[in-house]
Amino acid sequence: MIYSNIMVLLPEIFLAVLALSVQTLGVFTKSSRAASYLALLGIVGVIFAMTIHNSDYVAFGGSYTSDECTSLFKLLVLGVTTLVIMTYIGHTKNQQSEYLTLILLSSLGSCIAISARDLILLFVGLELAALSGYMLACFKRDSIKSSEAGLKYFVLGALASCLILLGMSFLYGFSGSTSYVVLAQITEQETINIGIIVGGMLLLSGLMFKMSAAPFHFWTPDVYEGAPIISVSFFASSQKLGVLAVLIVMLVYIQPSNEFSIALRVAAILSMLVGSIGALIQESIKRLMAYSTILNVGFAFIPLVTFGENGWVISMTYLVIYAISTIGLFALLGLALGDKADDGQLKDLSGLSSEHKILAAFISILIFSMIGLPPMAGFFGKYYVLYNAVENKEYLLAAAGLLSSLIAAYYYLRIIKAIYFEESTSKEKIAAINPMTSIVVIITLGFTLLFWVVS
Repeated sequence: MIYSNIMVLLPEIFLAVLALSVQTLGVFTKSSRAASYLALLGIVGVIFAMTIHNSDYVAFGGSYTSDECTSLFKLLVLGVTTLVIMTYIGHTKNQQSEYLTLILLSSLGSCIAISARDLILLFVGLELAALSGYMLACFKRDSIKSSEAGLKYFVLGALASCLILLGMSFLYGFSGSTSYVVLAQITEQETINIGIIVGGMLLLSGLMFKMSAAPFHFWTPDVYEGAPIISVSFFASSQKLGVLAVLIVMLVYIQPSNEFSIALRVAAILSMLVGSIGALIQESIKRLMAYSTILNVGFAFIPLVTFGENGWVISMTYLVIYAISTIGLFALLGLALGDKADDGQLKDLSGLSSEHKILAAFISILIFSMIGLPPMAGFFGKYYVLYNAVENKEYLLAAAGLLSSLIAAYYYLRIIKAIYFEESTSKEKIAAINPMTSIVVIITLGFTLLFWVVS
């Protein structure tokens, strides 16, 4: 029993020790680079260990498990977190161990939430990820926008946590347990207590807030605009993947009633429409990408409405494609905009192709993938989602997806227009190319261009 309890927690134990070690090294040494490389090597080591030693374990009375599905989800979260850390090393000259510690702790929280099979453990994992996120948003202390973003994220995030806790209290009160297994047994009954439905809806609303799904998306543009660009990259990739994995695990284990399918359907349509229309008037690059996140979360919800196994795979695949493309795009924008990356506007990209043709081409490839042009990875992601919707006779969702994609193509092409068809307004030099940034760009572009090989 003790052995299984320890084995199921090994990845999380290693991540916690790694986060504390990075912070300690940053405090007692003058070299911030050492802490950065320790974080990078440590998380790569955790990924490698999870890959070669992947067994099924159940611990703590069934409240915490590790199986093939949860291990895959955690590997995806840690994989994109690794890319974010590499981007941070390449983008930031004066690296800080506290920043890396927060990224590692947030990823730890996501891993705990993914393996949790009990509502209490789920809440602990979600809050660890969220609290670290609040500090990542306001980490740029000399910026008023960053401080405002962190405060807004914290206040609204606290309200979302209250929703989750209220939902969990309903679920516990009407089921007598916080275990997924007990909740699954209740949802299998022909008549479900209204308290279970209310509690589940409140919990789902809190998860939608963390996913930036409409109508719980209002915080996203302001937080993305004020947060440091690496934090935005982390929010749009690792944190979103972690919450989607939690949602999928809950749907798999609990098999909720049709009311939840309707809620997901409404959230998907609203998110796609808000995400596509809201970005049309944006001039800030990070605000534009915030609406892009809302749009793509809506797309990721489409395959979930039928509660089918194939749908869960398609949903996660789609968001992985978006996450990797987003990390690559922010890494390239960091190069193109240099010190102005945190406050970048579309006009700052004007005329980029005239002096930096390769950089402009790389940005264009990732933008075309987000639009969904073949043979980029984004095309296959959208194709799988829409084909699954039509196959399951979800014609309204498919139509909303096509319409939002057409609208979104306009604002994505505004970036291409600025790069290729507008004259430069300044002679800003691009940031120095770091080997870490080069590796991130190679990985993300390679994934985007060669996804068709494995699709």
